[in-house]
Amino acid sequence: MAQSPIVWYQLSPILGQIKKIFRSEYTALFDIETLKKNIDLSDFSVLKIDVEGSELKVIKSFKNEIAHNRPIILMEILPAYFESNIDKITRQNEIVKILKAFHYSTYRVIKKDEVLLNFVETFKIEVRSDLNNFE
Repeated sequence: MAQSPIVWYQLSPILGQIKKIFRSEYTALFDIETLKKNIDLSDFSVLKIDVEGSELKVIKSFKNEIAHNRPIILMEILPAYFESNIDKITRQNEIVKILKAFHYSTYRVIKKDEVLLNFVETFKIEVRSDLNNFE
C-alpha cells in the first residue's frame, strides 16, 4: 500500500475563495500490468473508474481492453471550476476524444437533491464556475 495525498478544495461561493485541505490515506495502487497478471481481463462488461482526477491515465492504460470488450464505462469527472484550469480542461477533452474514437457516447447526469432527473448527451465537459448550479 502506498500513502496517497488526498486534496480537497473548499469553495466559498459567497467569498469566491478556494482553500486547499490536505490529508493522507493509505490506498492500494495497482498498474494495469499488475492487474492483468492477477485478474483475467479478457472478458468484462463494466468498467467503473473513480480515481479523483486520474481518469485519463486509466482510460489510456485500458485502451486495448476497452477496444476488445466494449464495456459500459461508469466514470465521474468533476468539471474544471475556472477557464484558467487548462491542464484539467485538456485532460477532460482528451478523455472525450478517446471515448468518441471508440464510438462511445458521453452523458452528463442531471440530478436535484440527490434524485436522478435525466441523462443529457454531452460532447464536451463544461467549465462549471457557478457553484450554485451544481447537481
